[in-house]
Amino acid sequence: ALLALSPRCDVPLSESSDLLSYVDNDGIGQDYSFWLGVGMALHHEYSGTPDEAAALALWKSWGNASNKNDPKQYDYKWESFGKLRGQPTTLRWLLKIAHQSKQDAELAQRRTVLDEMKAQVLACEDPFELTGGVAKKLRGLMPEDPIVLAEMVACLRSRYKVLSGSDVM
Repeated sequence: ALLALSPRCDVPLSESSDLLSYVDNDGIGQDYSFWLGVGMALHHEYSGTPDEAAALALWKSWGNASNKNDPKQYDYKWESFGKLRGQPTTLRWLLKIAHQSKQDAELAQRRTVLDEMKAQVLACEDPFELTGGVAKKLRGLMPEDPIVLAEMVACLRSRYKVLSGSDVM
């Protein structure tokens, strides 16, 4: 009856698994209620489907990485989810959190790449090496990201000006 009020998202379990890999299960804000919400969302989406056992295994696997894990709770809680009253926690909630976590991880990765490239530029002490070797090397590493590209161009120009005393590269 509750499923009729909150329809499933029809997301393949493999996609849910991929997205859940971006969700921290041991960080700030990831307390008991968060752990429970992940289980409820997976249960709501996959209970009564051929993927139910795999969804429970996914929840256990995700939760086992936490130092707050209590392995005795999973099966008991999973069985209780179908008996809850009120508005269920659905996969939409989990997908929203997972997508944001994925975006945060990708942003952090881009920032790391950018910082590493900037360090190479700042470590260069020769304007000829900067415009030749370092710039060419970085061109191959640069992602297809206009913001990263603009920051790197500005960094190269600034460093070239420091090393050569000229604005013209």
